Amino acid sequence: MDTDKKKRLAWAKKHEQWTLDRWKSVLWSDESKFEIFGSNRYVFVRRSVGERMISAYVVAALVQRPSGQVFCGGSILSQLWVITAAHCLVEGQQRSFFVRVGEHNIYDKEGTEQDHEVSKQYKHPLYDSQQSLYNHDIALLRLHTPITFSSHARPICLGPKVFAEDLVKDQSPATVSGWGRTRFQGATSHLLQKVEVPFTERTSCKDSSSARITKYMFCAGYAHVAKDSCQGDSGGPHTNRYHDTWFLTGIVSWGEECAKDGKYGVYTRVSHYYRWIRHVMSVTKRMLHDVLDD
Repeated sequence: MDTDKKKRLAWAKKHEQWTLDRWKSVLWSDESKFEIFGSNRYVFVRRSVGERMISAYVVAALVQRPSGQVFCGGSILSQLWVITAAHCLVEGQQRSFFVRVGEHNIYDKEGTEQDHEVSKQYKHPLYDSQQSLYNHDIALLRLHTPITFSSHARPICLGPKVFAEDLVKDQSPATVSGWGRTRFQGATSHLLQKVEVPFTERTSCKDSSSARITKYMFCAGYAHVAKDSCQGDSGGPHTNRYHDTWFLTGIVSWGEECAKDGKYGVYTRVSHYYRWIRHVMSVTKRMLHDVLDD
């Protein structure tokens, strides 16, 4: 039996006793329930520096005014919340932007798009762009109006920390998507694209980088194959699929150029931030309820 198959079987055995109720208990949002969507709900598109096909419904775009340029990506967590990279908000401080979901071709009006204003930005409290632009590179955007879920706009799932850590390593390759550049210093894509990237062991990750790789980051990609996320994909989802369900395991953060020989893409390790994500979303919801109750 090959090594990959052994790993898959070991991972499946570890979770084989999980019932649907238990799966639902570890999936959460700021709503009171969480649906698990079947594979028939996925919308597929082509693609980042690479190729192929992805479930696109979870992807959000941060769109600059007045140019309409997508400068970063994000992922839908719920009707009112999108998760992205904190450095996108630092780089976007001088920009007026909104969030768009249901997008595919940014040049065409396809009738599936929804535009939403951002009412509040929450960068992680330990994020300090003066010390490091990419450590704790995670942020939440609360939308002014709720997303209408459809076959083109659905939330991504979040699992518990231990499960997510197993998932990102054992259910490889992962899928990364966005409207970023298709090569280093090249043009951005007008079509939502994707690339599949394998998890990179931490030793190889650290040895490959001229910059510090903290415990809040991980690497994914190929050392000698031209497939990678690229500039403009920042903030977008790194997702792993298990039993026809997509889980958010990383956020596109940074890299040395893109698809550079001997280098990998670096991602925010989302599993380290579940408590903070839950806290921000739940506290904000309670504050809203308090206002409505007054």
